[in-house]
Amino acid sequence: CLCIISSSAVPHGIFVRIAWWITAFITFERCLCIAVPLKVKQIITPKRTIYVIIVIFIFTFLGMSPFMIANRIGPTFSPILNRTIYARIFNDNGLFVENFALMFNVASQFGAFIVDVLSTIVIAHLLTVKSKWRAEAASAKEGLSFRDKKVVKMVVLISAIFICCLLPSCLNFFLGVVLAPDYTLRGVQQNLFLVVWSAVLTLEAINSSVTIFVYYNMSSKYKAVLHKLIFDKTIKQTGEI
Repeated sequence: CLCIISSSAVPHGIFVRIAWWITAFITFERCLCIAVPLKVKQIITPKRTIYVIIVIFIFTFLGMSPFMIANRIGPTFSPILNRTIYARIFNDNGLFVENFALMFNVASQFGAFIVDVLSTIVIAHLLTVKSKWRAEAASAKEGLSFRDKKVVKMVVLISAIFICCLLPSCLNFFLGVVLAPDYTLRGVQQNLFLVVWSAVLTLEAINSSVTIFVYYNMSSKYKAVLHKLIFDKTIKQTGEI
């Protein structure tokens, strides 16, 4: 069971962290669109975006690969079963390599959070300032327009979901690496580790699932495009049948 859990955790961790950094990059790009709208096309070009995505994939794979290098499948004695079983065991210097990978993941997770949170704060602030300026310039009632309020609300809500769902994962890694060395899959606190990570994985799944509903309910353009993609295709297929 531990072999299955630990081996499946590596590809899961790779793609979760890739998604985090892509989310952070998108939020940063959105921030530039508001901060420097006339220069953003020169700063964030399609070619540079491709390079950034490739770098995210490469660094994430390199950062997570030590987990696979540090372990191998081999015979080990199970005191619970009182017999020798095949499970994941450390290679030479495997513990050191795995700890290095854990430190990389802590830095990667907190880095993505910092970029996302700071970009979201800047977005909300700039939207507020620019909306007030437009209102004053037009001699209108001071305050945010309805459209700007929706944009700010949607951005803050998505960021809040991102933080609430994924911050426990960061704290869990930080706890295991820095504060409680025995809090690992093979440590004394193994049962607590498995229970907490079950909750963390559930939160990560929620974060990946609810965003579409946020956009659907708060973005009329997103809703219109989604309806066009789904219902127009369905009607076309029904007509062909």
